[in-house]
Amino acid sequence: MRGFEHREGPDRQATHDHIPPTPHQTVAAVAHTTCMEDSPAVINLGAITISILALVISSYLATRQTRLAHQANQITIFVDLLAEARSAEFRRREREVWRNLATHSRINGFDDLPENDRANVEVVCSFYSTLAYCIAIGVFDYELALVPVKYRLLKTWRTVYPFVVSERATRGDGESYFSLLEDLVEQANAMDLQRSEQRLSRKAFPRLHGRRLRRVRVRQTNDQQPAPPTVVRGVPRQTADEKKHDRPAGAGSPV
Repeated sequence: MRGFEHREGPDRQATHDHIPPTPHQTVAAVAHTTCMEDSPAVINLGAITISILALVISSYLATRQTRLAHQANQITIFVDLLAEARSAEFRRREREVWRNLATHSRINGFDDLPENDRANVEVVCSFYSTLAYCIAIGVFDYELALVPVKYRLLKTWRTVYPFVVSERATRGDGESYFSLLEDLVEQANAMDLQRSEQRLSRKAFPRLHGRRLRRVRVRQTNDQQPAPPTVVRGVPRQTADEKKHDRPAGAGSPV
């Protein structure tokens, strides 16, 4: 029996080795093989996705940093220019330009002006010309620049314009002298100051503007509702019989 078992053992082991796999085992083996084959592609796809996300985030942060730096430069330049325009010295010079230039001849431009008046014109016009150049190169928005100074800019330009025309004729270089400043003045003339202030207010204080808009709508709704009938105190209302007697004779009943 031992010999028989020893002789039959290998055959029975071989029989077990050649047992065909079940369908479930076949599917599992195919899935395992496919997964092993696709794993490098999945890893590469994941690496590419992470690289793209890193590139997008880096680009966004770089753009945001550039925009913040640009805004910081805008704020610095705008604060400096606004401080100069509101300084007592600049206002004094501008008032002297308004008051004194009309008393001088404009034939030779600015050459015949007294030294003090000519210095005042150069300082004031150079300031507004610098403002025009800052708008032209995109340092800040023209509405933001013009809202605080529109009235003074237009008044100053009306005062100096005859001298600018004579100065251009004297130089003989066309209309290049203070040409960008003249464009700024035309833009200021075309700008609706109230709408510009409302736009800036909406941008700076959106929640406040939303509340104001709701109040305006409520006010418009209340205005459209019919007013209740007014009752004069001390005067008794007419009854139906009194109204009937007050109706002229021959008048038919209302339909």
